[in-house]
Amino acid sequence: MSAPGGQADSLRLPSERHVTMCSRGAKRRDKGSLQFGSCSHLALRICPGGLRFRPLEEEEEEEEEEEEEEEEEEEEEEEEEEEEEEEEEEEEEEEEEEEEEEEEEEEEEEEEEEEEEEEEEEEEEEEEEEEEEAAAAAPRAGLTSVPKGSMFLWSLLRELHVGSSAHPPADVFEQRTASDEIAIC
Repeated sequence: MSAPGGQADSLRLPSERHVTMCSRGAKRRDKGSLQFGSCSHLALRICPGGLRFRPLEEEEEEEEEEEEEEEEEEEEEEEEEEEEEEEEEEEEEEEEEEEEEEEEEEEEEEEEEEEEEEEEEEEEEEEEEEEEEAAAAAPRAGLTSVPKGSMFLWSLLRELHVGSSAHPPADVFEQRTASDEIAIC
C-alpha cells in the first residue's frame, strides 16, 4: 500500500482500544496514531466497500461540516415552525377581527331598527297630538264634531283666515256659525 505523496511504507494498524464506534453507527474511526512513514495522523473508516484511510484533520472537518449542516437544518425547521405558528396566530387574529366586525354590524342593525321604531312612535305621537288639537279646535270653529283622524278638515280650517267670510262646502261641515262665518282662534 502506498502512502499519500507516493511513498511506500509498512502499515502499523492501531490496537483494538484505539478503534471506537462512531456516533452515526455506520462508521468506525481510528483516533490512534495510524502512520504511513512521515505522514500525519490518518483516520480509518470501515465502509461497506472496505477500509478507507483519510487524514484525520479532513475527517474531523467533514464531521464538523456535517454537524453544522444538521444544526442549520434544525434551525431552519425551528424557523419554519415559528413561521407556521405566526401564520396560525395571524389567521386567529383575522377570524377574531371578522367576528368583531360581524358583531358591530349586528349592533348597528339593531340600533337602526331601534331608531326606526322610535321614529314611528314619534310620528304616531305627532298624529295623535294633531288629532287632539283638531278635536279641541272644532267647537271654536262652530263644528259639533271632528271625525277622528280627519286631517283634511284640520288643514282646511288652517287655510281660512280669522273672520273670513269664505264659506266651506256644505258637505264638509255639519254646522256653520250663526254669522255664517268661520272664526278660527
